[in-house]
Amino acid sequence: MQRLGFIHDMMDVKVLILFVMARVNYPVTIGQIYELCYQDECLSYFDICTALPEMVASGHLSVTDDERYEITEKG
Repeated sequence: MQRLGFIHDMMDVKVLILFVMARVNYPVTIGQIYELCYQDECLSYFDICTALPEMVASGHLSVTDDERYEITEKG
């Protein structure tokens, strides 16, 4: 059966995170990112936890001293 929805792989998760982070004007926690991105069962908390460190490593997001994430100029 074909999967419905827009989230099919990790790249889709990262694009969704960047879309949401571009509209948030303040640093947010992992839990807040999950709540803002959650749409249906196609996205899990573990997807967010996997994507965020990869996005920090690639320079799209940065981490503040209090473990909150914010979008960078590259993102």
